[in-house]
Amino acid sequence: NLVSGSPYRLPENILAKSNLTLQLLKAIDIWLLGAVIYYLLTSSNAFEKSDQQSIDDINQTILNESPPLQLLPTQLTTNNNFITMLSGMLIKKSS
Repeated sequence: NLVSGSPYRLPENILAKSNLTLQLLKAIDIWLLGAVIYYLLTSSNAFEKSDQQSIDDINQTILNESPPLQLLPTQLTTNNNFITMLSGMLIKKSS
């Protein structure tokens, strides 16, 4: 099996059993933008605990955990609007 693309996938995409809908594609864009913003601000991946994690382990982390927002710069952690926005981008939607 050839694996391509990023191991970071929207939780709903991990669980998807059929073709992606337009609504899901929009959610993927928002979620990935949140993951990129998180990385740019922290220099770390939101859901990767170590360099040795498998894609399955990262998927489980995405599905079961929230990113550590305490790694964000202090001036942003006190900005409730920013935290609400970023958390909303990375939140797991129920299917």
